[in-house]
Amino acid sequence: MVNTDADLPANSGPNRRLVGVIALAGLAVALALLILFWPRPPADDSLKLVQARGTLVVAVDAAYPPFASVNDKGRFVGFDPDVAREIARRLGVKTQFVNVGVEGLLDALKLYKCDLVVSAFPYEYGLTRDVLFSEPYFNAGPRLAVRQDETTIRGPDDLAGRVVAVELGSGADGATRAWEARGIRLMRTMSMSDTIWALVQGQADAAVGDPVALRAYSRHPQGGGIQIVGNPIADEDYVVVLRIQERTLRDAVDEALLEMRQDGTLDELVDRWL
Repeated sequence: MVNTDADLPANSGPNRRLVGVIALAGLAVALALLILFWPRPPADDSLKLVQARGTLVVAVDAAYPPFASVNDKGRFVGFDPDVAREIARRLGVKTQFVNVGVEGLLDALKLYKCDLVVSAFPYEYGLTRDVLFSEPYFNAGPRLAVRQDETTIRGPDDLAGRVVAVELGSGADGATRAWEARGIRLMRTMSMSDTIWALVQGQADAAVGDPVALRAYSRHPQGGGIQIVGNPIADEDYVVVLRIQERTLRDAVDEALLEMRQDGTLDELVDRWL
């Protein structure tokens, strides 16, 4: 005989509710035990260890001036060493540098030969599973330059019908290829020097290229005559690199870089070196 709701005892409903309450209570206890005994990652003491040691060990490729080099007294000099020193100062520690070729920088980090890498290292999304990146501290993307007496060109929107010099095959070349569809004529040169020369000699109305090279020429006693205008044409962010598990140290580096940006220290270092 098949029972229906009409055939059940009068107290059947409350019994079912009681069973449900007990089941929910059991589930809650099980979840609490699972949370209590679930394996937890080891504590991240990376910042405390650096501060206890009193030294921040920084890997840098010192064969890349003006970003980094070693002077005749054996001192690391350049934009990146000064950025690293300022980060260390704000963490309350001293700086120790290790000179590592660009191809060995990540290995030096993974083998604990350094605490972090500060060496004109560009952000690479494909590496974010292996290492941590700080906030950017310099944008090395190509910039737009014009002659010193030019007042009508301040960005790409002012270039329709103009000639723009750019080095063939460079990052700037890739960043400007779409400009031709906007009526901008590109003059492709064989080197960055040729690009700047085309601008200076009036063969081009503007030039796009490496911001460090453009800055260096604009400041050279025997050069000059050009100015950089507008924002980077494309982004190439340089970042500090850290081990994937060392988030407290990364957060402290980010905080130091934010302070350096807000108080003008980064701008001062750019002006000094780049």
